[in-house]
Amino acid sequence: LVSLGADAAKQTAELSRYARLATHSSIAALFADPDAVSLTGRVAYNIMAPTTCHASLYHNIQRIASCGHKVVARIQSPKQLPASLDDGILHSHMLHSFLQVASIHANVLQESKSSATYVERQVELVQLGSEYQQTSSSADGIWDILCIASSLDGDLTYDIFAYATSPVRLAAVILGARYSCSSDNGIPSEQAALSH
Repeated sequence: LVSLGADAAKQTAELSRYARLATHSSIAALFADPDAVSLTGRVAYNIMAPTTCHASLYHNIQRIASCGHKVVARIQSPKQLPASLDDGILHSHMLHSFLQVASIHANVLQESKSSATYVERQVELVQLGSEYQQTSSSADGIWDILCIASSLDGDLTYDIFAYATSPVRLAAVILGARYSCSSDNGIPSEQAALSH
């Protein structure tokens, strides 16, 4: 389900409620935590390369850090977007970047990581506020991301909160991004096409 905020007042109230639970200040705190595992985006993409290939357009993570069940990232919007990939309202290239934060946590950073590959299987809800459109359209748009992970029956589920940074506003929420363990230690081609 994708919610584009037809009822602006209701959308703003819901995003404000999420922002009280998943605060922007917790992102900076985790980046500063000496117990956090941190990587630059370039290193994270290199580690993921054997199982997941992202075109350079989707290499938007600048840095990522994880501690326990939380993961945070700083993402920059692409400097240039080919006209063929400009899908207007959704800016799916940015949604993919937000989901990559969860994927990198599942496959690289989580403390109980096995050798298996976790593959995105479903997303329950995507909710976009007005700031999402403005920041996604900007070539210098910067995003701060907070993901909160939970585990059930071997699957990992992430709730993802994307903050636009100028001004700081919760602009997008992705709930129930579910990652399942792939039995062949690789991403099936049809899933790769859907997920990335």
